[in-house]
This record gives sequence, C-alpha cells and structure tokens, in this order.
Amino acid sequence: MSWTHPVEKYFHDLMMFDPKPYVGLPNFNKLTRSGLQYIDIQVYTALKWYNNAVDNLCFPTHETISERSGVCKKTVIASIKRLERSGVIDVKRSDKKNKSNLYYFARPWHTNSLSKIPKDYFEATSELSSYESAMLLCVRQFFNEFRLQCHAPKAITHFASELGLTREQVRKQFSSLISKGFVEERFVIYKKKDKVRTYYQLTNKVDWDFSMYEKPVKPYVRFDFLKYECSKFGLLKVA
Repeated sequence: MSWTHPVEKYFHDLMMFDPKPYVGLPNFNKLTRSGLQYIDIQVYTALKWYNNAVDNLCFPTHETISERSGVCKKTVIASIKRLERSGVIDVKRSDKKNKSNLYYFARPWHTNSLSKIPKDYFEATSELSSYESAMLLCVRQFFNEFRLQCHAPKAITHFASELGLTREQVRKQFSSLISKGFVEERFVIYKKKDKVRTYYQLTNKVDWDFSMYEKPVKPYVRFDFLKYECSKFGLLKVA
C-alpha cells in the first residue's frame, strides 16, 4: 500500500504500533558499596517482571520469584532484604499469612538510564545458571544500544571496577557467557601498526533489538504557503 501523505502513513503506523514488552533495568554500579550482591540483579529483574504497568502493583509470592529467577526461596528472601535496605525497592509486608507482599520500585535518577530487558529474557537464558544470567544483566549496561558492542579497554577489569566486584568474579561468569554463545569476542587487526584490539558483542541468543518496535516518529510536514490563504475559517486551499 502506498501513502500519498507522510501524516497518513504516521497515523497508520501509530495504529499498527505493537511495542515489545520489556523490563526497565536501572544501571547498578558499586554493588558492594550499596550492600548488594550481583545475584540481587537477577532477583530484581524477576520481581519487576510481575509489575503491573497499569496500576503499578507488584505482589508475586517468594515461590513465584524463585521459579522465575532460578534461585532458591531462601536466596530470594535474603536478596529482597538487601534490595530493600539499599533503597532500590520498598516492601509493604502483609500481616496475613497467605497473602503476598506488595513491592514498589524506586524511580531511577534522571542521569540513570534504563536498559531494556526483554520479557522473554529468562526463557532465552534458560541454559545459563542464575549467576551467569545475573552477570549478563549486570554487564548489559556497558554495551551500547545501537550495535550492542563494548569497546572498553581491559573490559573485565572495567566491569569489575564499575560494578564493585572482584575481577575474578566477573571473569568467571563472563567467560561462561562467551563459551555459551551469549557474548562474542571479536578482534580488530591494525595492519600498519601490527596490533590487535579486542572488543565484545552481545549475540542474538537474547533478542536485544528493540529498533523495529520503537514508536514511529511524527514526520515534519512542510506546507507550501503559496497554495494556501488565510481566512476567518482557517487555512483554505486555493483552487
């Protein structure tokens, strides 16, 4: 179908717009300074998966979060306490035995961008351990949105420094992400200088690409005012 006017096409695309569901994950840096462990990011993402965007209510059980995140119930309870102490979430505990708690999420600072984590993330990463999956969530913020690449020199050292983790913690899980095909190690060879530079790229094992789901941009329409004249009825087309 051809469109004679860009505005017509815009409103058609807007009506057909079907956004891809995702979880907004704020950048988590200096985890140990905030009293967090990197497995807490896995629990946070699983918890936020159940947040209702309409009424902003979130009340999954510990068992539900455990099943979604792939960690045991005891770890979930401990993780929620750490997230609450750090101010990332607020918990309204139920006084009834069989009723779930209510969870509220802190708004990120205006300088803290959100990484889009697809809602099928846990299905796509089912072959990963919960700690490998948590590390992938942690390092996602260091890969750019356009090409999903990270060109930071000494990347593992950089990740460890920014996250507040030991280099060995990051190296162990990040190596597993490479070996299982979720991160790809690439090289740039400089022929003249005889040097090799390493960079990393996220693979399509997780569908990180949201470009085709972005809301269509309203086109700028340029009017030819030589064909229009003003009147008390507004703009009238000149025959």
